Amino acid sequence: MNGWDPTGRADAEEEGLTVSFTKHGLDHLVEEGLELTQPEVEAYVEMLARQFASIILKSGNISEFWFQFAMDELGGVPWVARVFIVTAAELSVGTYYPLP
Repeated sequence: MNGWDPTGRADAEEEGLTVSFTKHGLDHLVEEGLELTQPEVEAYVEMLARQFASIILKSGNISEFWFQFAMDELGGVPWVARVFIVTAAELSVGTYYPLP
C-alpha cells in the first residue's frame, strides 16, 4: 500500500486517527522482563504517536511516511517508538523498545 492516501487527509480530520500495533513491540516488552503491561506501554505510545502525527500531517510534509521518537521514562527506563503513517487516517506502530 502506498504510504500516503491523498484522499485520506480530509477523512482524518473528520473521523479521527486509527492507531494499530504490530506484535514486534510486545516482543521487546517480554524480552526485557519489565514490570509494565502491554496496555500501559501501548496507551502511552499511542498518545505520543497521535501528537507527533498531528504535527506532521498538519504541516503538509507528505515526504514523511514514518517517524521515530524517544519517550520519557516509563517503568524507570526511556523508550523509543517507530510509527508508520499508512494513510492520513491510519498509523501503525511498528515497534517500541526500551533504550539500553
